[in-house]
Amino acid sequence: MLEKYVAAVFDHLVEEDVSAALLSFSAMPDTIRDFILVDATIGMNNRLSFLRGSSDRLNYVAGKLELVVKYKDASPFYTALGFSPKGSNVSHEDIKKAFRTFGVIDAWGKMNTLAAALGGAALSLEENYKNLASARHKAAHDPISSIPVADLQSNIRSAIVIGICCDVMAKNAGSAIRICRHKKNLETDVAAYARAMRFLDEQQNSSWLERPSVGSRGTKAYPDRATGIAGARARVAKPFVIVRDKTGQPIELAG
Repeated sequence: MLEKYVAAVFDHLVEEDVSAALLSFSAMPDTIRDFILVDATIGMNNRLSFLRGSSDRLNYVAGKLELVVKYKDASPFYTALGFSPKGSNVSHEDIKKAFRTFGVIDAWGKMNTLAAALGGAALSLEENYKNLASARHKAAHDPISSIPVADLQSNIRSAIVIGICCDVMAKNAGSAIRICRHKKNLETDVAAYARAMRFLDEQQNSSWLERPSVGSRGTKAYPDRATGIAGARARVAKPFVIVRDKTGQPIELAG
């Protein structure tokens, strides 16, 4: 589920934000152009190997090629087929490389910093991701593999925090890329862009309290989670809303 979520994050980044960038395809950095064309071709070929039926293979290639060539359109459309192009699983290196392509340097280090700011601090989210992948592989290939309940609960918390951090960083990068005017400024623009955040914390009485930062006093209480999310998202800055449980652990990103 986490792999699918992260893949969807990059789908949005590429299809919605990079496709709408002020920079034309020819004016973009080589790393992004390689992702859109070269890595997409590698990714298509790899995914093609998992299709058995000839009609499925033909329909798959025809459909994906039709999308890829839209990079030449007057109003271009780019695909995220280049994300994690070589494997059946998404590795920690795939995530690092993809973020680097779109101007985010040291993605895992930045995720650690962001997680601490959200209240979901971990020693190393990268190591957590590796452990998640290792546990999943064992469960898939070893019929007697078993994960202790405490480890499973910890894995779920890590997966949620990693997903939220990837989503926030990708959406910030996408917003910066949309308005970037020269490829030499892309990394600087991406590093400088940070949308505001609000926090919605569950209370012991089951109400929800909105805060402007992790340690600040609450500004408004809401009777339920959905109302609280709507209220926090309505702020002028259109902030990310980080929903947290009674322990202060992030459980959802809204916005």
